[in-house]
Amino acid sequence: MLARSTEFQTYIDSTTTHIRDAGSHWSGDAYWAAYDRIIGDRDNGNKVKQEVDILAGVMINGASTLTGYRQVLLDKVATAVEDGFTVSDNWTVEAPTGSESRETDRSDHQSAITTALNELLGQQSTIDTAIVDAANEVRARGNALGEGDTVDTPGTDPANVPFGQPQAPGSKYKIGPPEKPELPHDDTFEYDSQRPGLGDYVDAAEWRAKLEAGELVRTDLDDATSMYRHYWDNNGEPIEFDYDEAYREDSVIRGAVDSEITQAAAAADQFVREGQTNFQMTGGPMNIGQDTSYPETENWQKAVGGYQQWSHSNVRVENGRVVMEITVEANDYYNFDRGKDDLATGTPDETNGRFAELGWAKPFESSGSLTRTVSWEVGQPPETATVTESSGPQRNPSREDRVDNQDSGNGPLRPDNNPNTGARHDK
Repeated sequence: MLARSTEFQTYIDSTTTHIRDAGSHWSGDAYWAAYDRIIGDRDNGNKVKQEVDILAGVMINGASTLTGYRQVLLDKVATAVEDGFTVSDNWTVEAPTGSESRETDRSDHQSAITTALNELLGQQSTIDTAIVDAANEVRARGNALGEGDTVDTPGTDPANVPFGQPQAPGSKYKIGPPEKPELPHDDTFEYDSQRPGLGDYVDAAEWRAKLEAGELVRTDLDDATSMYRHYWDNNGEPIEFDYDEAYREDSVIRGAVDSEITQAAAAADQFVREGQTNFQMTGGPMNIGQDTSYPETENWQKAVGGYQQWSHSNVRVENGRVVMEITVEANDYYNFDRGKDDLATGTPDETNGRFAELGWAKPFESSGSLTRTVSWEVGQPPETATVTESSGPQRNPSREDRVDNQDSGNGPLRPDNNPNTGARHDK
């Protein structure tokens, strides 16, 4: 299974090379429709491969576990047999005729065998459930294979393409200055709409205490606690987060950024081959957590969760090479959603959303960005992000934003307040 899974990934990944090669002699709406479909199938195919690998791992580990429990059971049976007893096919221990005086020994062997058997059956049930769950994930991913990305067609949204402004056919990119997409505010807890009761004061004290403790003890949740503290600042002012840090620490965020850069490079290359040599380019939004998986790490699940990502670029041609300086923007609206739960702890969002209803804590917008420069020969855009320079600090991942700045490499100093945000890092 694992060998075939790897073989499948090789084939599915090769489709991107073929469609990019086709771009050297094929352009227009049909090419971009095919490109979107194949890239979408490639992404879905890789997810199928990941789920197949997980299924194989569950089966391999399950077999190993059952082998161990089976051996324990057989050892108990062997011990009983060596002691002169007989063990039937239904695992009943029987004493030889005329040995009624050994009932205590028989009972002890029976108890040991029954316990080992029940443990084996319990593990078998657990493993069966895990295999079914993993197989269902493979099936769900497989059903998505072939759907690809939504194929855009010219005229789908004329308002999005001003007259005379070039746009890569079938893509989300167009030539022009940055156009920040609208960020929806999806409040399900109306601010300052309720009056507090005694229990609310107790709950608030508990969660403020958890915040204080988290800032001191859970240094791996530095960005999450910073955002939660600003929620309690209760001013609703925008705040910035370090998207470079998120890129380094969270594989899902890293994959989303790399995918954005790769797609933008393909669009920029198309514009260049159509005659553009020095231009700005802006892209449409992607919803991380909906169009992709949710952030992987607890820190970034809590800090940004599902958010909006888009990009804008400056592109030029130098001696047959395309040079693209791309800024990938992340925008989020920090709030709590009725009916949802915290992924790591299972705490209902209603618990913290209640504080907004009471007017004690307030949702806010947050944003971050990172800049990369990539370059390639005209007609050969990169399949992965090739970074030649980047913005942002390069400190100790997941430990640089402690309140006391410990582990940052700069000594235990309190950080300066960021004038570009609405939050203060001091208490």
